[in-house]
Amino acid sequence: MQIEVVKSKIHRVHVTGAELDYIGSITLDTELMDAAGILPGERVYSAFLKRYLFMGNLGSATLTVLPFFAITVYYKNFTLEIFTLAAFLMLLLSIKELMKDLCNLKGDLTNNYKTIPTAFGENITKWLITLMITFCHGVVILLYFFFTLNSMLYYFLFSLILLLVFGLFIWRSSMNNHMAMILLGIKFLIVLGIFSLPLLRIPM
Repeated sequence: MQIEVVKSKIHRVHVTGAELDYIGSITLDTELMDAAGILPGERVYSAFLKRYLFMGNLGSATLTVLPFFAITVYYKNFTLEIFTLAAFLMLLLSIKELMKDLCNLKGDLTNNYKTIPTAFGENITKWLITLMITFCHGVVILLYFFFTLNSMLYYFLFSLILLLVFGLFIWRSSMNNHMAMILLGIKFLIVLGIFSLPLLRIPM
């Protein structure tokens, strides 16, 4: 079982600048990092965003997929195929965030975080996940009929089968460890998709 914990907190911090071409997520003053016990390369998260409904999910998914769009803009590759692939990635990231909120439901209720599961309940959240899984199937059908996927078609077929299994499994289980396993599976699909991108150039 994998448990995420917060070991440090910086309160009432102010943003002093923004750099579009910066490689990374955030830069902190070294004195501030030393005082908070934060090491270079550690993941940071804004609890402020999670106090507002949808912001935690959309913020995390958007920040994750943003580098993908940044590279697209840099190389001026604005094809519909790229944006359709990005839509599939965005759906997977959104499913991951909803699954994470389901796993952290008790803690979010304790901290008064306004997530979808805390606001609407587990069933509504599961219906949203099911809807996003359905959209994933629609995106893959669109990619198959209108674009050349080459050998990456195998990744998408594997993803759709696994997502279908996950979609059925979330309705048959309410145990937190089972939800954590599904979350791990979604993360695996995202990482596998990144490493499968070269398959787009390999004919079947």
